[in-house]
Amino acid sequence: RDKGDCALRYSLTQHGQATLTWRFIKPDYINTDLTTAVVYCPTIPSLARWYKHSHRMSWIEMARQLAVEEVIFCDDQDYLLESNQSNLFALLGNELITPPFQNNFLPGITRQALLDFASQLNLRVVEQSIHLKKDYDALFLTSTLKELSYVKSIRYRGTIITFDKHDYIKRWQKKFHQYLQSLSTSPINHY
Repeated sequence: RDKGDCALRYSLTQHGQATLTWRFIKPDYINTDLTTAVVYCPTIPSLARWYKHSHRMSWIEMARQLAVEEVIFCDDQDYLLESNQSNLFALLGNELITPPFQNNFLPGITRQALLDFASQLNLRVVEQSIHLKKDYDALFLTSTLKELSYVKSIRYRGTIITFDKHDYIKRWQKKFHQYLQSLSTSPINHY
């Protein structure tokens, strides 16, 4: 009997032992609104990627302790990199902004799908750093499990930054979900 989509994770331990885990994805998990908090991360090239993935359970626990859904990594100059489970995007006017791919984060399949889909939303893609203190219209995160999730707030040094363009993002979420569904039924694209 079909119970919906599943998330699969294939992992290798330090000693080369493989594990495969799975769980059902709750339908209300897709396109959720998120609260987030900033966590500072080392800016040494390629260390951030290692830092993020080798401490995954610590980030999940930190998010729980901060009473947020995800933490967003920030460098020492207040540039946002990505979250503990997702890639980051900002909206400013008709520009879809995402940090340029470098060795300090993973590019993400859903990130690339949104970059490909942006023209259907009449958005110009700009790959540039996202500064925490710039006044963006909206921030959101992409991942295979969440698809396109709106960031409703960020906790930062005792303050909460909120975003208001929620209705616009909701329309995108529906269109983007349909786009991703069409990809899942078409021949495999290799990015």
